[in-house]
Amino acid sequence: MVKIRYTKNGVREDSDRTIVPTYVPEHAMKALDVTALPEAEQERLAGLYKEYEEYYHVAATQIFNFEDWLSHTQGDSSDHELKWRTFVMENTEFIG
Repeated sequence: MVKIRYTKNGVREDSDRTIVPTYVPEHAMKALDVTALPEAEQERLAGLYKEYEEYYHVAATQIFNFEDWLSHTQGDSSDHELKWRTFVMENTEFIG
């Protein structure tokens, strides 16, 4: 868990939150660097990665979302409604 102070866009008021980060974007690109490979191998790997992306998307549609996973693995029938939020990094201060 992480404690943050967040300023919502368009609202000049801060709120302190306790969150469980699930995805933290970075200002960088992850990529396969194929510079040193011959052009034919670059193209082959690009095609194979495209196939992998298709495989990944199909597999991702067949897994439980977090709420369903909780229910199946924990028997969680809690009355708490999960609140999924997106926090803009430039408006977020880590405080704890």
